[in-house]
Amino acid sequence: MIKTVNKNLVKECYYIRIVLTMLLAVLFLSQFTSPFHAQAATKEYGRFYRDGSNTQIQSGKYYYTFQSDGLYVSESAGLTGTQVLPKMKKTSELSDTVYLSKKYLYYVYYDRKSFTVYRMKPDGTEEKKIAGKKLKFSEGEGISIQFVYSDQYIVLERNILGDARTYSVNVKTGKINSVAVDGKKKHYSLDFEPDSYQSYYVATGSYMSVTDIWPVYVYNVKSKSIRKLEENARGIAIGGKYIYYIEYHRGKSSAKLIRCNLNGKNKKTICTIKTKYKTEEDALAYGGPFLCEATSRYCIYMLYSLKGKDYYYYKYTFSTKKNRKIKYNPVS
Repeated sequence: MIKTVNKNLVKECYYIRIVLTMLLAVLFLSQFTSPFHAQAATKEYGRFYRDGSNTQIQSGKYYYTFQSDGLYVSESAGLTGTQVLPKMKKTSELSDTVYLSKKYLYYVYYDRKSFTVYRMKPDGTEEKKIAGKKLKFSEGEGISIQFVYSDQYIVLERNILGDARTYSVNVKTGKINSVAVDGKKKHYSLDFEPDSYQSYYVATGSYMSVTDIWPVYVYNVKSKSIRKLEENARGIAIGGKYIYYIEYHRGKSSAKLIRCNLNGKNKKTICTIKTKYKTEEDALAYGGPFLCEATSRYCIYMLYSLKGKDYYYYKYTFSTKKNRKIKYNPVS
């Protein structure tokens, strides 16, 4: 009798081991088949896109995934979670950008005749309408959130067949104003960097590619005015109480690192950067030095080296007035 029981126990343990092995195998394979596992959750606040990469964004204790069918939120990394957007009628379309602040999630719906701005809590609850406006949209046109300043102002950009128009939304009053760029309502598309702002001022540029030269602007969110700082620039950022940008004219052997006040006044050349390009073809191929980051103590810029045949990063320290090559990992 004892021998029989032992044999049954051995059989049961054998089958249990097989089942456990299969379950472990499924869990192991799911790590590679899950579209989110390979994407490291990035802790940040700011704008992110529905770009098809299924990258998760961490904001506080929540994880967001912006898929083709909408936005999902989860309290665990790697899990899709609950779909919180869209919540509107099928006739309205959710824009391809949403914006996360530390307190709220902002988003826009639009159709052929109007757009509406909403916000909700980070967990997807307590949806609230902020503002709306009647506006005609043609085929292929849309509107997106570019920037949210301190949960007080929302900056929207409407794409109009290659051009753009900027709108400012007062969160408290719900009032929407059209913003002129150098006196013109119609302008090139601007890219408002969430980290490049200070005391109602936002540094921005008409970015195209890493080798191009663009105009750069300063945007006063409170007064709703955008002022051009330079037509020929390579990057812009705010460091401390100043705006920094690199002025570069195609084909020249040097560029200037410029500093100005937050309102765009009192421009001053901080240093001259030698490009060492031998021909205009080199300048066209690689572009001039590009400003990556600015603080109150230093600036970091990128420059292509003909000798090294690669892009290198340099740090210019204001106190010592010296450049040195550094290792640098730019934040995307």
